[in-house]
Amino acid sequence: MVDSLMRQAPNAQVDLIGAKVKNVKNDTVPWLCSMPHDEQRKIMQSAARQRRTVAKQRKQRKARNLEIAKQRLYELELKKQKKKTRQMENKVTRFVKQGIQTTILDVKNAFPEASQEVVQLTVQICHDPESIIGKDLTHLWYDKVKCENEVYIGNVFEYKGGKKKVIVMEYWLPDCPEDSHKSELFSTEVLADLLLGDLLFH
Repeated sequence: MVDSLMRQAPNAQVDLIGAKVKNVKNDTVPWLCSMPHDEQRKIMQSAARQRRTVAKQRKQRKARNLEIAKQRLYELELKKQKKKTRQMENKVTRFVKQGIQTTILDVKNAFPEASQEVVQLTVQICHDPESIIGKDLTHLWYDKVKCENEVYIGNVFEYKGGKKKVIVMEYWLPDCPEDSHKSELFSTEVLADLLLGDLLFH
């Protein structure tokens, strides 16, 4: 019976198909017709009220399921991006720890997919990170609220040397330049994003 009803109305919702099956199996129409007219009217009015409640509940359930799916997609995308970034950071860290002089040829051999401009910037940051202070930039970040990539504009604010080798960036959204904030990134994180194409200096 279900297969027959689905062939007759392939776009019908599962709830509607289920209601039709119950109607046939329970002899709902004959049962309703056997009642007095006033009783039929009361039952139909009650069913109409319940229909609105069920429709509202279905809409809420659909919205909740969409939100759960959106959150799941966000978690998968974030996990994917974190893995990709972590792999690049590990590769950059191993490269820096080799203790070589970091020539253009070294960077090209280690990161053959990088453009000439990125290679030159990588060498520059490895040798003299303070030289990028004041540079303007665009940086791609994953927005947890919108569950999508967001482009931030900013500049290099400061370099903190020592063992950590932290680069301080100042960021703001294109349409909110007055609402800026500062973030501290390890130099390996900056290099990883640069080599991944998520960070551009200009």
